[in-house]
Amino acid sequence: MTGSSNVNVASQEQITNIVRILKAFPKSRIKVGGYTVNDGDDSSNKKLLQPRAAEVLTAIESLVIDAARLLMKAEGRIIR
Repeated sequence: MTGSSNVNVASQEQITNIVRILKAFPKSRIKVGGYTVNDGDDSSNKKLLQPRAAEVLTAIESLVIDAARLLMKAEGRIIR
């Protein structure tokens, strides 16, 4: 969804896949990053990076993955 940090249906499917992998490999750890596309201005897009990463982390944690295995980092990457 443009301009939002909400997890959409397609993203939720990928989150479910990530959780399956984390459960299959219990010693693994991941880093979650927030990204945007090049729509709108850079300032607005950069404000979405951290909330998007946080939303994904919350979704993964809600599926019973220990938060200690998740490294949250909102990388300032705008896809062009």
